[in-house]
Amino acid sequence: MFTWIGRHKGYPGRIAREGREGTALVRLLIDEHGRLERAELARSSGHAALDALALEQIREAVPYPRPPRGLSSSQRGFLVPMTYRLDG
Repeated sequence: MFTWIGRHKGYPGRIAREGREGTALVRLLIDEHGRLERAELARSSGHAALDALALEQIREAVPYPRPPRGLSSSQRGFLVPMTYRLDG
């Protein structure tokens, strides 16, 4: 799941130029087909732009890989840290 999301994650130049860094914690729930049922901010990064970016990138990663059959909805829920850091 985290690798899949990482493929859809980026750090737009506009936000990087502003020097924004932080980790937004996103709670998401996928259905049995890998579709996103819900995505919400569980903890803010401290920057509205990063929080919005994290939710946007979680939504853009759809469809997710199908979870194993027979999992309950609570087992298809994840807390995903979306960390944005400037290099150097």
